Amino acid sequence: MQPGKLALAALLLVVTPVPTSAQPSDALETSPADADLDVVDQLHLPGYGGRASGFGIEFEIAPEIASHNALGSESRTTSATDVSLAFIATHQLSDRFEIEFDAGPSFTFDSGDVSGSSLGAALELRTRQNDSGFAAFARYGLARDFDEFFEDGLDTIQTFSGGVRYGTSVGPAAIGVEIGPRWVNSSHDLDDYLAGELFVDAVLPLMESGVILIAEMAVDRRWYQNAAPILPAKRRDWRFEVFAGLDLADAISLAPGRANPIRSLGVGVLWLEVNSNVDSADRSTFKLLPAVTAGVSF
Repeated sequence: MQPGKLALAALLLVVTPVPTSAQPSDALETSPADADLDVVDQLHLPGYGGRASGFGIEFEIAPEIASHNALGSESRTTSATDVSLAFIATHQLSDRFEIEFDAGPSFTFDSGDVSGSSLGAALELRTRQNDSGFAAFARYGLARDFDEFFEDGLDTIQTFSGGVRYGTSVGPAAIGVEIGPRWVNSSHDLDDYLAGELFVDAVLPLMESGVILIAEMAVDRRWYQNAAPILPAKRRDWRFEVFAGLDLADAISLAPGRANPIRSLGVGVLWLEVNSNVDSADRSTFKLLPAVTAGVSF
């Protein structure tokens, strides 16, 4: 299983909405700062809005019904499905800092059988933003890939990353940006690489329906550190990923008048393109309605 499959759930994490505090009857109007907070709170960047401390569970299922270029002549359908489950704990260290711990398994099902599995955990320290502004983060992740259902161990991966995030409101919408380097150290030397990534997240509430339009884009440049004996040069990859969909969590209220425990309920389409100087590493994938995520907070 590729390390990116475990990281996909992290790319789609949704921060828990902040409950609106009670206001006096003579102060019913929302201030511009509060309006800005309400929009930025919907960003999928960790650390913007939401509760600073708490626990959550996030489930994701991504059935791959089309691989390669779905619109091309070599399209083919598959029965491969990616499933991941993440346990999330966030704790506020001070007014400016918080720490988050994520852990959980992920699986790839092919024709009904588990063809690969992975178990991973990550720890992130970050500055906290309750509204627009810059935030910094540093993250360490550890994952172990297995054949089938936790059978033979295939690979152990350590990931070190850090950088800055920025979130702000733009009219009724909000936009967030994350940029920073990443170092991946694998027990399989050919998978060691240094990367730089730009991630852009945009959300737009659709009127008063509670439905949120999501658009995400990631551009990733990877410099692999070791070359295979049969290759004339070290591998270099450009990775482009785009996700578009809807988050329906706020449209579903299990307990009216109380904070919604459903953190996210998203569905959409995903496109991934990999351009490499190694022809066998090139990849183009289009998944129709695959990225279903559901998160619950406590």
